[in-house]
Amino acid sequence: MRWLGRVLFYGRIRRMKTIGHAAALLADGRTDDAEKLLESARSNVWVEDLAVHHFVQGKLRMEQGDLDRAQMHLHTALGLGLDRASVKLNLAVLLVRKCELAAALDLLDDVDLSDDPAVVEQSRVMRGVIADTRGGKSLADIAHRAARFRKKHLKKVDPSGKATLSALAERLRGKLSGSDRDDACLVLGQVLVEDRGGTWLAGLEPRDHRVLLGGVFYSPAAMINAFLANDTDHIRLPPRPNSDS
Repeated sequence: MRWLGRVLFYGRIRRMKTIGHAAALLADGRTDDAEKLLESARSNVWVEDLAVHHFVQGKLRMEQGDLDRAQMHLHTALGLGLDRASVKLNLAVLLVRKCELAAALDLLDDVDLSDDPAVVEQSRVMRGVIADTRGGKSLADIAHRAARFRKKHLKKVDPSGKATLSALAERLRGKLSGSDRDDACLVLGQVLVEDRGGTWLAGLEPRDHRVLLGGVFYSPAAMINAFLANDTDHIRLPPRPNSDS
């Protein structure tokens, strides 16, 4: 049965090389290519390999903006024994993106125990981001970027919520850069805050920001995605709190 052991060993080497290549593609921004490679590299034999696979899958899903699936993969990697500071750091970043700042800080306490100076430095940076968010810096950035979008794309549009939504829907059907698309999310969030009485909850990136309204969290980015996917005439807003309309 030595041949079987050799087959499994060399198969594992190839699989880990494939996962490493997928991670490199992901770091280079080639998410589609990374996803294809990962699909061919899942291990059903080696728990360590499966843990690494989940770790890279978590990073991929986070890059794609699917934060819930990313969190599942990263938790699975930890549960399978991949108890590394780099996994916890990525999970902390994800939690910041989900506006769960206290939970992120708890994880960063563990990350700070790492012997890797690069990881510890990234933890320090994330703590700075969390401090800025709690200090309101993100809210100032939201206001600046939303105003930039209005000046660039909605210059002659009445600033009322109804007029803004109509013009925003029209612009979204056209061609927008990635940065403009992010700014559009912030304009929609502003409508939720100003017209519906919501409260901003800042994440790490513009598409992560959410608005708390009537005890429910709303993602402007998800609302825009739903609008474009359904090809409707207008962007649907949630009702005002204590209102049936």
